[in-house]
Amino acid sequence: MTFDPSLVGSILVDEDRRWTTADTCLYALGIGAGAVDPTAELDFTTENTAGRDHRVHPSFSVVLSSVPGASALDRIGDYDKEMLVHGEQSFAIEEPIPPEGAARVTTHLSGIHHKGSGALVVTETFGRREQGAGESSLLFRTRASYFIRGAHGLDPQPQPQGQPDWVAPERPADTIVTQPTRADQPLLYRLSGDGNPLHSDPAVARRAGFPRPILQGLCTFGFAARAIGTAAGRNDAGRVRQMAGRFTRPVLPGLPLKTRMWVEAEEILFQTLQDNTIVIDRGRASLDTTGDTVGAA
Repeated sequence: MTFDPSLVGSILVDEDRRWTTADTCLYALGIGAGAVDPTAELDFTTENTAGRDHRVHPSFSVVLSSVPGASALDRIGDYDKEMLVHGEQSFAIEEPIPPEGAARVTTHLSGIHHKGSGALVVTETFGRREQGAGESSLLFRTRASYFIRGAHGLDPQPQPQGQPDWVAPERPADTIVTQPTRADQPLLYRLSGDGNPLHSDPAVARRAGFPRPILQGLCTFGFAARAIGTAAGRNDAGRVRQMAGRFTRPVLPGLPLKTRMWVEAEEILFQTLQDNTIVIDRGRASLDTTGDTVGAA
């Protein structure tokens, strides 16, 4: 496997992306909205419910900023695509994403680093909305890291600064939210743009060492975002403004997810589990309103 370190700092993607109300509703369904009670999250799952303004889940920003499959990451070098796994993800919302619209999405290659038995690739993405007369405003920013197993041949580089030290508080979680997932959840979520056959093709999943197709990491991430927003007060999943987490284990669709949260000052620390195994670790989130408290489970 060979890599081109001269690409660090370069732009991998710079293009306009458009979305519709159908896209944002489909994304909401893909991360489990309405699965338990179809009337509970109509703000996000419908665009024409009387008395409800259609809104967009903040985590939809990761869909808008996802690096297209056969594209940008291919430019970093020659490597086995099946050895690439999503390591960490974060987003920050500067203003609510409109139900339909367009943004100029720019993805930068922030680094390629030695990391144990492979390489760590870090990208940063900015979504800007045109304001006219050549002006634009920042709508969202995201950061993603990908681990390429078995990648070698990199010149030593400083390791990227990760999230601040994360330690689970020594007390029971302030809130725990349990969410069911559907057996066909990956098929639903893939319609938001993640067509990796690892999440749909049993033969590909078996080659990767899984008994059946697994849930997309960003789908699990979206479930956690819904859990945090729901527990943060007023049952409003749209209040999450920043969120970050590390993917630690694969998730099998059809089994419930459990997100446990601790409120620390103005920040929420969280972990998401399946069958008592942590699948998202070192989670952090913040809300658009300070001073709220998370209610007891």
